[in-house]
Amino acid sequence: MEKIKKIKSKFRILLLMFIFMSIVLIPRYALALDADNDGIPDDMEGSKICLPFGAEPNSTLGCHDTIPGSADVFVILEKAEQSLLPDDPLSLISDEMKGNPFINLHIITKEEAPDQVIMDPVYALLLKENTTPTDGAVGISTIGTPAYKIYGYVYTQRIIDDVWNACANASEILLALGSAEPVQATPNEIAEIYMKNVAAHETFHMLGRVVPANKKVGEHYAQQGYIMDHHMYYKEKKGKVTWYITDAWADADVPRFR
Repeated sequence: MEKIKKIKSKFRILLLMFIFMSIVLIPRYALALDADNDGIPDDMEGSKICLPFGAEPNSTLGCHDTIPGSADVFVILEKAEQSLLPDDPLSLISDEMKGNPFINLHIITKEEAPDQVIMDPVYALLLKENTTPTDGAVGISTIGTPAYKIYGYVYTQRIIDDVWNACANASEILLALGSAEPVQATPNEIAEIYMKNVAAHETFHMLGRVVPANKKVGEHYAQQGYIMDHHMYYKEKKGKVTWYITDAWADADVPRFR
């Protein structure tokens, strides 16, 4: 009987400690209303966020409009010194989602967000270009959300090499985007959309999107049609090489912002 009392007593103490720690350590943003769940309180939505965080008004490097009801996502795009990225590497995100009620994309510089800080507790995603040519992944990133400081990579030279190696002996080169019919394309045009797909894929990993697993392909592949599936492949027939690359978002590709 005494043992039971001691266990109950310890349980009550642990329960009280848990409640106390939950109250003390609960993130501040959880106490504010945030309908679009992007970490920016509703009473700040519709105003400008000026960077860097905490800077005096006359020393800001840039001010960015927030949209009420639209999740504001900040991305630092860190290009290589001799960049191979296309002019707008995140266009598969911005073309589909910028300006609609779903996501408002802000591409910023490292100087605007030292240490990736946008505001407490919101971080910018960091997407880096890596031109390492050796074989390996064409993209890699940390799965998380803007509530954490995370980063990802796009390996541009590997993508270019992948395309050119596949097309080296082709008599005809075609590209099919999404469900569209194949059309003639150059290896550089194919590599450009390939890079954009990888950039979107890795950015969405940093927005908490995880594709359905498939044991046949390294636990990292989704159904055809997902932007997140790296669904890029080619077929070769009688000297004709046709590349198939996804360029649109599927309804199931819903990101998390926390």
